[in-house]
Amino acid sequence: MKIHQKIGLLIALLIVSSCLIWLWKGKSIFYNSTKEHGHQQVIRVIPQDLSFAGEKVHFKTPSSYQLFYRELKLNAASNKHTRTIKRNAKKILPLIEKVLKVNNIPDDFKYIAIAESNLRNDVRSKQGAAGVWQFTKSTAQALGLQVDETQDERLNILKSTKAACKYIKMAKKKFGNWTSAAAAYNRGMGGLERALAKQETNSYYDLNLNSETEKYLYKILAFKKLFKG
Repeated sequence: MKIHQKIGLLIALLIVSSCLIWLWKGKSIFYNSTKEHGHQQVIRVIPQDLSFAGEKVHFKTPSSYQLFYRELKLNAASNKHTRTIKRNAKKILPLIEKVLKVNNIPDDFKYIAIAESNLRNDVRSKQGAAGVWQFTKSTAQALGLQVDETQDERLNILKSTKAACKYIKMAKKKFGNWTSAAAAYNRGMGGLERALAKQETNSYYDLNLNSETEKYLYKILAFKKLFKG
């Protein structure tokens, strides 16, 4: 066998060996974790230090953690979708943060606005919800916002955030904790109250909920991690 053939064979063997190591380890020998976004890394241990509004987040099963991890992957920082959200956030989040602070609402609730609307004030749902906080007409009016032929205050960032604070405070008073208040924003206070009573528990984490509400808190937490790192 000629020398260049031997070299070629050796190179081929090295490539095959590298591929086998890649498959065996899950990452190649050339992997550099510092070049990868934290939320794109494979996390083999369920984190114990996640919190929402100062309350510890519980992942009672591996599947519940997967809901969180899936939201991280769907909203990866390299996505055009998330880059657009971050661009909107530079203008809108400071306004929301100011109103939350004045009303003594934990700063983490700003991520609800992201989860609801991607901070787009022009979004309307099939149910007619509008604005960054996605209020329906009836809910907005019940919270003191003007929604009629002359004006729609759901589109006013400051006024709609103040209304969101009002709702969150009512939910916190009813359920006793911020985590359930966040879940109630998606499910509705009545819906969450019925679920807690039917399943005879007072903990959001022990509830079996519809898929949208079940993943709602994890979606909020995913945005928190994406923004805070």
